[in-house]
This record gives sequence, structure tokens and C-alpha cells, in this order.
Amino acid sequence: MEQQNVYKYEEVQSLIKKIISENGLKTGDKVPSIRKMSTDAGLSVSTIMKAYVELERQGVLESRPQSGFYVSADNSIPSLEISAEKKITVARVDKFSMIYNVCNAMADRSLIQFGGASPCLSMLPSAELAKTMKHILNHNPDFNSFEIFRGNAQLRSCISMQMLSAGLEISPNEIIITTGATESLSHILRVVAKPGDCIAVESPLHFGHLHALESMGMYVIEVPSRPDCGMDPDRLKDALDKYDVKALLIQPNFSNPLGGILPNEDKKRIVEICAAKNVPVIEDDVYGELCHEGHRPKCLSSFDKDGNVIYLSSFTKTISPSFRVGWICPGRYYKEVMDKKISTVLDTSRLLQLALSDYLLSGKYSRYLNRVRRMYRNQVAAYRSYVMEFFPEGTRASNPKGGYILWMELPETVDSFRLYEAAMKEGIGIVPGFLFTAQDRYRNFIRLNCGSPLDKKHIDALRKLGAMAAGLSGGGA
Repeated sequence: MEQQNVYKYEEVQSLIKKIISENGLKTGDKVPSIRKMSTDAGLSVSTIMKAYVELERQGVLESRPQSGFYVSADNSIPSLEISAEKKITVARVDKFSMIYNVCNAMADRSLIQFGGASPCLSMLPSAELAKTMKHILNHNPDFNSFEIFRGNAQLRSCISMQMLSAGLEISPNEIIITTGATESLSHILRVVAKPGDCIAVESPLHFGHLHALESMGMYVIEVPSRPDCGMDPDRLKDALDKYDVKALLIQPNFSNPLGGILPNEDKKRIVEICAAKNVPVIEDDVYGELCHEGHRPKCLSSFDKDGNVIYLSSFTKTISPSFRVGWICPGRYYKEVMDKKISTVLDTSRLLQLALSDYLLSGKYSRYLNRVRRMYRNQVAAYRSYVMEFFPEGTRASNPKGGYILWMELPETVDSFRLYEAAMKEGIGIVPGFLFTAQDRYRNFIRLNCGSPLDKKHIDALRKLGAMAAGLSGGGA
């Protein structure tokens, strides 16, 4: 008996497989276009697209730039490559004015935003948080008072329990609540280093980290990262042998912008290398909860036996960008970080901490994560497929296993800053690649946010962006 609960896109998958089988299609043969299949099957373009994306994920189909979908070869989408020839040198960060302009553009709601690394607003638990806050406002008369400086005890307990899934057993008393991960990073950098010191970082590196280092007068030593599996431990060891490095700043899980994830053996080795050199490790794990499949990956701190890794994260990329609530586990630097916090922001909003702790205690967070993980997996795959359809030949894209960001390499003739300027004039926001380095690199790269659902407006904007990139590459629209 045939199963009754079959989704329309699953029917399309079966139909495509039947077309391939009955027509004897071979690797490289073209299948019907999305629009033709939509017309023939009497289904929406989005349903057909979902089916094609899933078939691509299964390895049945592959998409090609400005051409369509074909019976898959071994590799469906060109992946990024990393050059082993990149030299590791000390560089001063000097990009404040450009970062300032791009950040302003990222906050412009009139733009179609592919720039900011923002989660899907329609999927956020905003209604639940609003309901929780309303209850607190009506029934908790001391919501408007100061919170204890290290953070709400209930929230710290929730975070302590949450960290178990990342392989880290930590007491609530070892956690400090902060106003987002940015505050945490600012405090710990000022504790472990001073102006003129060198910090080892990934390359490419989130420009927000670069801005923080620039504001403190620190220098960076960029260690090349592999697109799929993050920083190379051997290259890191070479850098630490050669330079006087005061700390390593790293995103081991779904880094921004590459989206790579360090294998556990590399996490362990990096922790050991830094411990042997007495170099503190600052672990930024803001995307760690957003794995696309399987279990949440272990954090770097779970491999630390010497108290040398400082862990920081936040709820900004998962639950609420506007709350700006994060935390840091500073280990042996606890007192110094508390001193920095008390001398600057003092405490983090009590109302927001109460709302988050109530939401986490409700048990809804894990169910919410399961939903958004599946959604981001599908959205990233769909964005990649459209990139390959709309962008010029020679375009490559990262293949992240978590988060919602794509790092794209365009043909060498495309200047991503010119593309950024052209896109802004058309009401489209992107981030040019050269902002993710202190050196003269990534001129033909861009970062693309896949957090927004692919409605017609966003698909048309991607098509327009691809045409602009093709024009800059000399390949025409």
C-alpha cells in the first residue's frame, strides 16, 4: 500500500529519479528546468526548487552556473580551495572606516540584506519571549533593579546545563553574563594582551574581531584556515614558533565566514600546542548550536586540561539578536574579567536575563533548535544552488555544515568592493571579502547571509547580484 503522507516535493524527487531512469540519462545530462517542471507538474517554483535542492544534497543532481540542473557527477558544486603558499606575517589592522560603512549598511532595513550575519527573524521565538517578558513585567516587581554583576543565577545555571551538550562541564559560578560576545571579547583581550601585542587568528576572520583588535592597537598573525575543517594546526605551530603571540582567537565550530568545523583531533591538538607555548586560547562559539545535522559539536574548551581556554558565546545568533546577552567562562582569568566588566558596563540587563532564563527553563529551546537547524541546512543548500545558477563561471562557494553564511570566491577579475558599491545602488547589501583580513587578500570574495527565506524578492536580488558579478568579470550579464 502506498504511503499517504508524502509531501509534494518528495513526489517531484521521485518523478525526477524516474525521468533519469526511464530516459537513460547519464552523468552530465540536463534535467528539466525548474520553471518547466513547475509548469508540467502544476506545482509552485519553490516546491520544485526544494525537491531539486534535496536531490542535489543526495548527490543525484548538480547545478551549474547560469545553466540549470544536471545528472550529478562526483562533485555538485565547486568548493573553495586554500592556498598552502600563503605566508604568515604580522599585520596591523587598519580598516575602521570601511567596516563602519559596511556595518551601517547592514543595519539599513531598506536594503535586501545579504550582508549582515543575521538569523531568520520569522523563525526566532519572538512571540514566546514577548509573552515571557509580559509575565515578568506584570508579576516580578523587581525586574527593574540591578542584577548581580556576574549575572542572574538562574540563567547561569541554564547555561551550565546547556554546555553539557558541547562536552563542557562547568559550574554556574564560573560563568559571567555579558552584553553579547563582543563585550566578552573586549574584556578578555584587554586582560591577556596590550597595545602592540600580536594575536593569532584565522584567515579569513570575522571583521568584527578585526575591528576589536584594531580598536585596541593590537597586531594580527593570520593563520590560513581550510574551508571545511578550519585552522591548520601545523601552520599554527609554525606561527607560534616564529612569533611572540599573546593569544589565539578562534571560532572552531562553523566559523564566520568560512563555516568550517575543526575535527576533534585538531581541536585537541590546537589546545595542546597552545598549552605547550603558554598561549591562551579565546574560543568564540556563537554558531556552535547551529549544526545542520547530527549532534552539536564539542567545543574546544572540552579538550582543555590546563585552564588555558577561555570560552565565550551568546544567544544573539540563535534566540535574539536584539537582547545582546552572552557569556564568558574565563577560567583562571575570572577576577581580571570581572574587574573589566565592573569598570565598564557593570551589569547586563536583569529583565532580559530573566526572560531568557524563563524561556530556557520552559524546555522549548531544544525543539526550537531542531527546527532552525533543519531550516538553515535547507536554506544554505538552496542559496548555493541559486548562486551556481546565477553567478558567472568560475564562482566557488563554501559548503558549511552549520550556521547560515556562505563564503564565495568570484572569478579573479571581479573586484568585490566594486560589486558591493554596484549592489548598494540597486538596494542590495553584501560584505566585500577584503574586510575579513588585515592584509591584501580576498579581493574577489564576498560573504553572503542565508538567514532570510528565499522568497521571490530575494531570488530576484540574487539573480541581479549574479548578473552584476558577471558584468564585472567581463562575462556579460
